[in-house]
Amino acid sequence: MIRNFSRRALRIAVKLILMLAIAGVVMFFWFRTSLPRLDGSVTVAGLEQPVSIVRDTRGIPHIYAKTENDAWFALGYVHAQDRLFQMEMQRRIVQGRLSEIIGASGLLSDRLFRSLGLYRRAQESLKHLPAEPFKMVEAYTAGVNQWLLTRNGTLPPEFNLFFVEFEPWDPADTIVWGKLMAVRLSTDWKSELLRARIVQEAGEASIPVLFPPYPGDAPITIKSYEEGLLKELDLGALLAALPHEVLGAGASNAWALSPERTDTGAAILASDPHLDMNAPVLWYLVQINAPGLSLNGATVPGGPLLILGHNRHIAWGMTSAHIDTDDIILEKLDPSDPTRYLVGDKSLAFDIRTEKIKVRFGEDVQLTIRESRNGPALDFGDDLKDLEKKEQRVAVLRSPWLSRADTNSASFAGINKAKNWDEFRNALRLFVGPVQNFVYADKAGNIGYLVPGVIPVRKLPDSGYLPQDGSDPDSELTGYIPNDALPQSYNPPDGVLITANNRIAGGDYPYFLSKSWGDHYRATRIAQLVAAKRRFTPDEIARMQADHVSLAARATLQPMLKFEPAGELQRRTIEMMKGWDGAMALTRPEPLIYTVWFYELNRRLYGDELGDVADRFVSYRPEVVINILTNHREWCDDVRTGATEDCPAILQQSLTAALDFLSDKLGDNPFFWRWGDLHYAEMRHQAFSPIPLLNRLTTIRIAANGSRHTVNKAAMDYRDANPFVARQGAGFRGVYDFSDLKKSCFTISSGQSGNPYSFYYDNLVQDWRDVRHWRLAPDEAAARQSAVGVLTLSPKTSNAPGSDE
Repeated sequence: MIRNFSRRALRIAVKLILMLAIAGVVMFFWFRTSLPRLDGSVTVAGLEQPVSIVRDTRGIPHIYAKTENDAWFALGYVHAQDRLFQMEMQRRIVQGRLSEIIGASGLLSDRLFRSLGLYRRAQESLKHLPAEPFKMVEAYTAGVNQWLLTRNGTLPPEFNLFFVEFEPWDPADTIVWGKLMAVRLSTDWKSELLRARIVQEAGEASIPVLFPPYPGDAPITIKSYEEGLLKELDLGALLAALPHEVLGAGASNAWALSPERTDTGAAILASDPHLDMNAPVLWYLVQINAPGLSLNGATVPGGPLLILGHNRHIAWGMTSAHIDTDDIILEKLDPSDPTRYLVGDKSLAFDIRTEKIKVRFGEDVQLTIRESRNGPALDFGDDLKDLEKKEQRVAVLRSPWLSRADTNSASFAGINKAKNWDEFRNALRLFVGPVQNFVYADKAGNIGYLVPGVIPVRKLPDSGYLPQDGSDPDSELTGYIPNDALPQSYNPPDGVLITANNRIAGGDYPYFLSKSWGDHYRATRIAQLVAAKRRFTPDEIARMQADHVSLAARATLQPMLKFEPAGELQRRTIEMMKGWDGAMALTRPEPLIYTVWFYELNRRLYGDELGDVADRFVSYRPEVVINILTNHREWCDDVRTGATEDCPAILQQSLTAALDFLSDKLGDNPFFWRWGDLHYAEMRHQAFSPIPLLNRLTTIRIAANGSRHTVNKAAMDYRDANPFVARQGAGFRGVYDFSDLKKSCFTISSGQSGNPYSFYYDNLVQDWRDVRHWRLAPDEAAARQSAVGVLTLSPKTSNAPGSDE
């Protein structure tokens, strides 16, 4: 009987395995039908004339259209072919609808984005677009939706595995990406909250220690607090409620050389934006050709227009400006009515609306959202009936990019067609934010720099450094910097323009811009490389984008090496570090030892003083470490112990911890350790990264040179569960050669496709890691000669079926 039972169980098990295997095979081939058609002919509605889409061997589409609107239609079509789920995720994040597909884990994000009302603002912004950019948006939208109607196979795998249908694309959806980037790139409001929380925990005296001023000799692109106010708000809870979608910050490099500084006698511009690295990368390369259009460079799926690149006449790049445009305003609640707030002796009503978040596998969540005259409240939907029990203040966000009259799309439409500096500047008059540095070059040999956007002027210039009292009239704005007074430079005498998140203007600039500038080490390194000789070739400029020498490591090692080593291993390690040039090469042990040591040192220097806020603040902060080790050595003492520790002791302890960690991981001999053993670029799939098996199949990993402060940026996050993995870097690189713009060259970090089944999902990662640039086809004949596919989109006639032919 037992034997018969065993046989039956075995037969059942074999049948189950066979059924699963068959189901797996069926699923595999079914999902492969989601791959786009790259050749043949498709009849679509909405086109004026036929369009050719020629794909090169890297999967990059070259679009040849006879009208501008048809070109934008085709761009929407290829974006939908290759990046539909990326578009869907961007739209859902800004709409506050992640929870509909991923359940309660999406609520943090949904609460924030519903409270900010960004999608409603995107819908309002459409009303402010001029007629021509609006037609462009409509054409792009039609292209996306026509792909949806004419496709043969299933939707990409993510839609099937999450049982999600793709809703037709709407013109407002094309505005969404700019709103999402505004939240991510506008860092100051998040920094205000963090600084305020540190004041709560460690006192105002900690601010100059943990946020040292910008160094006086670092590059410039153009040469008393009411403490009781912070006691009225739970800033720890507010920081904890910020989702990952808003915690990322942008960096980037861009520099231009005038003809006097190049071997070709023509201007050269280099650009590489640094954002979070995902699979797929944010950027999508394309070439667009139509009467009046000749564009090469990076687009963002979900919207038309070239964001970075060149047309026939000009090229442009962008970097984050780190200008203080945002304010956290603490509105004082009316004690007699929590639906109102006080301004001086007046009581004003909040604008209040109610929204419902649908939660997959859970109950719907009802949100009550408030806005004051300054902006949306950051209470993320607390029910009004509970407000009486909470703080007497509510934090609201005031920022220009929350404007309902966002004309960024019109601005980029003008840039894409600009022929000279004046047209470029005029186009940027429509740019709202987030405020960026724009670097420019043109065929006539001119180079330029401009910081467009809406920059507020405050009554007290640097009052935006910490949250302000909304009931105080001094918290009000007096206006905005006039457009013609925005920081700018045109054809500087030395023939060089460099921006890499460094300070923008010197002390003689008449308006306050910021107290929280970004990294100055990369700009300094680029300046060093450019000063090495008088003239450069385009290839030499492209190689500069691969430079991985860390001036931050050189600077911090000087005070870090001032202690007596404990034992022979430490002595040999110190000798090794003294001979290191700061190159963050993946094949070397020194960058690995330095980074792990620096990680251990950071936590010991200020983790004890900051308490629970330390987890938010701990990061790769070279200026803080230098400041403590040279000017504030009292911070070396661990306040949690009865003993008094000094800096040499802390340095010795942190090096011991680092060497122990590395010995456990990689063996006892430091000479065999390699930076690339622990430091690799990791590009995770947005949907599949939390799912164990799918994570392994869809995550792209490759050992990488560089670090946070190298020109070839590969930034880690010390707050990450894997603190030595690069999560941010140059997802796109472009070098524009005005001796022949057809020789301009590019890289992107993953591949053109967002579909894990596609060859083009990760085919470009090796070239990206090794900084091997390549060119797009110089003309249609050359594109067709080496094409892997030519797809023709034909206009649908009244009797055409509207399907593949």
